[in-house]
Amino acid sequence: KACPKLERLNLSGCQKLEDGAVRALARHCPMLTDLDLTRCPLLTDDALEFLGPRLPRLKKLNLYADSQLGAAAGYLAIAKLLNLEELGLC
Repeated sequence: KACPKLERLNLSGCQKLEDGAVRALARHCPMLTDLDLTRCPLLTDDALEFLGPRLPRLKKLNLYADSQLGAAAGYLAIAKLLNLEELGLC
């Protein structure tokens, strides 16, 4: 289901969250400004690549402890989030 008015979402610790779910989230929740994907170990750079063009309002993104994210590709994808003000990485 679509959540067109959803602005904040915390999926921290969702151990089985995969790229496809993040793509669906980005498609159906375009008003997100705050997204927490901390400790979601199955996410890859493909999920980040999908966020930029679909979540133009995103201001805060947390990606702590996401081991499958690669440095170079991930940073390029994050750079496409033009309104991003706060980024959590570790």
